[in-house]
Amino acid sequence: MIDRLANGFDPFVIPFMVGMIFVLAYCGIGILVILFQLSREDRRRFLLSLVKPATAWKNIKDIFLNCLIHVKLWKRNRVLGFMHSSIAFGWFMIIVLGHLEVWLFVPERIRLLYYPIFFNFFVAETETTLQGAVFFFLMDFFLLLILVGIGLAMIKRIRSRFFGMRRTTRESSSMTSRLVRRPRRRSAEVGSSTRRRSAPVDRSRPTPNVRYLGSEAPFRAELTPCR
Repeated sequence: MIDRLANGFDPFVIPFMVGMIFVLAYCGIGILVILFQLSREDRRRFLLSLVKPATAWKNIKDIFLNCLIHVKLWKRNRVLGFMHSSIAFGWFMIIVLGHLEVWLFVPERIRLLYYPIFFNFFVAETETTLQGAVFFFLMDFFLLLILVGIGLAMIKRIRSRFFGMRRTTRESSSMTSRLVRRPRRRSAEVGSSTRRRSAPVDRSRPTPNVRYLGSEAPFRAELTPCR
């Protein structure tokens, strides 16, 4: 295999790099904020859990099963579980296989973060080998898996009953209507309060006093004019 581009760069990877840098920076800042919010004892326990073999293995297992495979979601809803796991696990495998391809065929490009993702674009195949064919097949397979998951996610937004969900569309519509009504309600309240403050006060008319009667004060009141 040989490089199609001598410098190993093309401007189309710039949006990908910007998005990846933003996501990594956001996650890093979020982790630091969470760590600073923890108490000193909880922070020490968390850092020790990263180096203890038993706890570290349990964390890795939970990340793999619940973040990539979504085992708990598979148990509740198989279609939703397949949708989430196809996107998460598919992207994970594309990243891993891409790095393996770069490390095996063009190891001098391993430092470029975008190269493993767009390996087929930057590399031209000079001869067909079983090893290269297997890698190309696996990359295309997991890319197809991701596209299927994205398609299911789009169908879920339109036909949520296909996934066994009946209130998704109604709840999203009501939330949208509430978000639309809230600024209008707020502006109306501000306008009414402004009008009340700017309205002239007639001090020639006496202000009635309200005297509440017994335990039924919220329901009975006797109005007596001021003298």
